[in-house]
Amino acid sequence: MSLTLACLAALLATEASAASSAAQQRLIVADPTSVVPAPDGSRARPFRTVGAALAAARDGDIIVLEPGLYTERLVIERAVTVVGKRGHSVLVSPDSTGTVVELRAPAILEGLSVQGGEIGVRVLAGRSGLRELGFSAQRRAAVLVEEGATAEVQGGQFAASFDRRGLVGLDGSKAGLEVRDARFEGPFEFAVRARGGSMEVTGGTIEGAVSGIACTEGCRGRVRGAVVAQGRRTGILVQGASLELRDVLVSRWESGIEARDEAQLRVEDSATAFCVQAAITVVRSQIELRHHVHVGPAVLAAIALIDSAATIEDGVVLDPGATGIAFHRAQGEVTGTLVRGARGQTEGDALFAELCEGLVLRHLFLEESSGTGLTMQGGQGRGVGLEIAEAQAGGVIAQVGARLALEGITVWSSDGTGLTAREGAIIEARFGRFGEVVAGPSFADCASGAKVQLRQTMAPARVVTVPCVE
Repeated sequence: MSLTLACLAALLATEASAASSAAQQRLIVADPTSVVPAPDGSRARPFRTVGAALAAARDGDIIVLEPGLYTERLVIERAVTVVGKRGHSVLVSPDSTGTVVELRAPAILEGLSVQGGEIGVRVLAGRSGLRELGFSAQRRAAVLVEEGATAEVQGGQFAASFDRRGLVGLDGSKAGLEVRDARFEGPFEFAVRARGGSMEVTGGTIEGAVSGIACTEGCRGRVRGAVVAQGRRTGILVQGASLELRDVLVSRWESGIEARDEAQLRVEDSATAFCVQAAITVVRSQIELRHHVHVGPAVLAAIALIDSAATIEDGVVLDPGATGIAFHRAQGEVTGTLVRGARGQTEGDALFAELCEGLVLRHLFLEESSGTGLTMQGGQGRGVGLEIAEAQAGGVIAQVGARLALEGITVWSSDGTGLTAREGAIIEARFGRFGEVVAGPSFADCASGAKVQLRQTMAPARVVTVPCVE
């Protein structure tokens, strides 16, 4: 047989196979108002229940649910598609217990409303598609995905009808969660939670939850283009897991984003706003924060880093409350970042560092603080190209034995000193510029062993002479 004839034979065989598959795929109809005798699932003689339609179905069949109320529990054991008209084709649990729909095979549910039950949909095996579904009045989870299974959620709305402890919108345990353009409303304890396994959330909105998104217990997750807003506790939590956020808005939570317990968090091109305690909190974890914008006051700090490693690049922090960025026993680099308007009831620091080793600050703009531009307590650090303006209590304060090396620092319009060393701290500054500094360019508490060393600096004529300022 020639090559051309072989290709033609293969093409004909493929078309025959496709035609056979299409012929095998059947349309089965259910209508809860049907009273016809001897139903067969046709349009003319539909089944009365979804259970009866499933009993007659084979892999690949499409089951169409006419508008109406279907009060039954379903177990789907074939690779079928169940299609309804959302808001009109309604699956309702007979009572508040059990699962409304149990998927034991890869199936697709589309355009249905699922109401009541302990669990709305339980995914037990394979990859199932949940498309444009509506969930309400569940008591434990709208969707629960078990180990090894994957749920692909496209669109739809998850509503928490009860303010009930432990209620989760989409919950996975060592499973795969893929969510696109879904909306979660109401007081879910977690709107989306992945315990282990993988999670990918793209687009969509979470509003009013106790906590928004959680990636824990070794989960590997990504969140892109989502809005996580107006909740009670934590907007996004990553704990003992890894999570990447891109183009995400987190606003109006007690705590915006939290990373804990050896977590790895990467945030890029995202924003936080008006979080009560802190916008970003990182504890015993690692964070990469790039092109991030924060707006609004927080009690602790806009960004709080504790026993952690951080890389922060090209960020903007506006009106953060008492502290813009706070480092406690942390390490890392902050580069190309603006912090403006740190104001507390007593003082406000644009950047605060305590007991940090190897902290590197490059080309920062620290402006309009009611306290200092930079306060460092203990530890060691280095600053290159810092510009501090309108810091009322002073440009830089180092204390409690801190060691701080500065190169190319500029301090303008400070009511205090440009550089202050106390309690045994030492500041070394090269290529500094000090303009309109009311109390002079530098001061050191000599009795405590503190010292300021200035090299090649420019300062106003009015200078306070202190023996340990060189």
